[in-house]
Amino acid sequence: DLPVNSGILNWSLTESGMMIQGWSWEGADQVSVLGDVVSISGSPGSRVSGNLNLNLPMDTRPAFHLFEDGVDSEFFFPLSMSLEVMQIHRAGLEVNSPTNQPYIVNVEEESLVVLRLENSGNGDDSYSLAHEVITDENITSNPGIEVHFSSNPVILGAGSLRTIPLGVTLPEETPARVPIRILFTMTSEGNRSVRDLVEVIFEVRQDHRWHIDSRSGDREINGSKYLVDPGNSVELVVNATNLGNLMDDLMLDVKVELTLEGSDDSQQWGANGSAAEGIGVNDSVLLSISAFTPKDAWNGSRMTVIVTAMARDTHVAEFSFDLEITHLPGWGVSSSMADLEIDPEGSEISLEILQRGNSPTIPYVSVYVTGQKGWEINQSNQLEEVQPSESMSLNLYITPPETATHGLSVELHVRVREGDSSGLTEITLPLRVSIVQDFTMVGMGPWVISEYGGFPNVLLENTGNAPNTIILEVLGLPPGWGISGDYQAVLGVGEERGVPIEVIPPSDWEGEEPTIRIQAEDSNGNLEEIILSTNSSEYSWGSSPYIFVESGDMALIDIHGTDATSSVVDTFNGQLVWTKSGWLLPSSISTIGEISIDSASTLSYNMSVRESSSRSVVCSILGSLGDLIGTCSISNGSYDFSYQALLIGDGGNVLDTLFGMVGENSTGVINLSAETWDPKPGTRSLTIRVLDNKGILVPGGSSERSFDIRRTDWNVGIGELELVGEGSN
Repeated sequence: DLPVNSGILNWSLTESGMMIQGWSWEGADQVSVLGDVVSISGSPGSRVSGNLNLNLPMDTRPAFHLFEDGVDSEFFFPLSMSLEVMQIHRAGLEVNSPTNQPYIVNVEEESLVVLRLENSGNGDDSYSLAHEVITDENITSNPGIEVHFSSNPVILGAGSLRTIPLGVTLPEETPARVPIRILFTMTSEGNRSVRDLVEVIFEVRQDHRWHIDSRSGDREINGSKYLVDPGNSVELVVNATNLGNLMDDLMLDVKVELTLEGSDDSQQWGANGSAAEGIGVNDSVLLSISAFTPKDAWNGSRMTVIVTAMARDTHVAEFSFDLEITHLPGWGVSSSMADLEIDPEGSEISLEILQRGNSPTIPYVSVYVTGQKGWEINQSNQLEEVQPSESMSLNLYITPPETATHGLSVELHVRVREGDSSGLTEITLPLRVSIVQDFTMVGMGPWVISEYGGFPNVLLENTGNAPNTIILEVLGLPPGWGISGDYQAVLGVGEERGVPIEVIPPSDWEGEEPTIRIQAEDSNGNLEEIILSTNSSEYSWGSSPYIFVESGDMALIDIHGTDATSSVVDTFNGQLVWTKSGWLLPSSISTIGEISIDSASTLSYNMSVRESSSRSVVCSILGSLGDLIGTCSISNGSYDFSYQALLIGDGGNVLDTLFGMVGENSTGVINLSAETWDPKPGTRSLTIRVLDNKGILVPGGSSERSFDIRRTDWNVGIGELELVGEGSN
């Protein structure tokens, strides 16, 4: 605030100490500087303000200044202020030597570089010197370059200069003919953000050196032995590093030496090595050696692989290793020349044992049969040592059990191995007994005949090992006599059945008793014949007197000439019960018995009783004509269940058969195909029958279905036209 009696105040630059050489003061607003006087002016008693500006020269040294004027006088408006000049840090760096770049030097020799340092700041300063190798596509890391400064740090006064010699040494690993940039840095210790830097480019002359690391994994390749299976190969990888100082090429040259075992004449042994071009200094490259063996090489045969590393025409390194063939056991079995249908009495089959291994050894063979018990196998020749790729015959004499059937295949298991159980080979071959079709027909007379006819006491039995169709013919009948029943009987393996035909005398029969001949012929042309005398009686068999029934069941029999009023008595069971379907005959044991009718006549019978089956079967014939199948469901049971299933056409032709077994505690399903059935027009039928392994019909194991077969090739046309009469119009 100005005094009330004055509009200006003055101070002296000289008296206050503000008059310094090179300094320039300037006023602004209500402050002015004129010569040695600093003034501030305005209206008396008013408040005034302004700015006092100072311009300093660049080299003004840092210092603290106190300026005062009028402090010790009675003047009530003294001037007092302080000012500190701060230090400005600056750095300047240049290369005096070398004058030309790139600077060509030798490795492992110290090369001189001269740097010029300048402190262009306004005060004394200390500078630290440093270097850095610049990495780029030519050099990715510092190869170990050494730099020695003659003085570090360096103290420079404000505005002073100084040259610093230093030595640079490049190691042997430094690549040749590659620009190597080294950055030199001058950094102010007073302010480390202040620095300057220069770059010097070096190049060194070429050197040739390599390092071959002949290890694959943790294993040294040189002198090693590698065990390989025949036909396999080994690939080894080595690491090669260019320790020279110039890009180079490297190649692995490979040679092999063979030492073959025994009669091994295998070919196609070999090995090769890879190569690489343009390998940079200190760069590494993976080179491979591949060695391969033939598939037919023997155990113990050996290949030595010699590897030479060549850098262009320069030998770099050499190493070797061995490949030895391991024992690879292997066997095969061929049945191409064997007949796998075995005669019921037994027959010999010859199998070929193939040596598929690679070492001469003796095969150890074991054989067994699954699918049916009782098959016997005997080996009839001694096996000897078999050379690789050769073979030997194995002769087996095989005898099937008496229960073997043609329709049931079993499996022959042949196991071949080495003596130490290695190289196990197992094959499974289907076996079955060759087909035998035969039958017997036995019986006894007389053939009892009533006016209603009568069935003979004659039994058919299939003694072959396959289902058999038997054609029946009755010979020697007098004129007027008729025959009723089935002329064809299809019997399963082991099945027995009474002859299913009866003869019927004419209505005017007066009791004559002719001799009758029954002739039977099967599918294989086997013939059986039986001659029976006849006996006329008031009563005769209306069903076959050969009766087959399960224990505890009632057999249903038919006797011609009887009715509900008749007295029919069995010798073992007493009075029989009459039903609308026939007489009920109890069963207990298999026996030959007699039945008395009205105490006037007797008829003999033959009853076969078997234990109740552990299984029940439900059968049906499904589908429509052209797409028919016979199917049966076998119930669960506590024992194994062997069965034979037959699908029979109306002409007695066996359309399909199936032999099988259902294990204990399991169920089964049977499917039979009727695709080969070609019925003639008329009412035709299909029958499905399931028998056990003894040839006995299983409960529920029979089903029949009839079909009305019509012709489809009918055509109606007018064959002839006759005109009769003439109309009036």
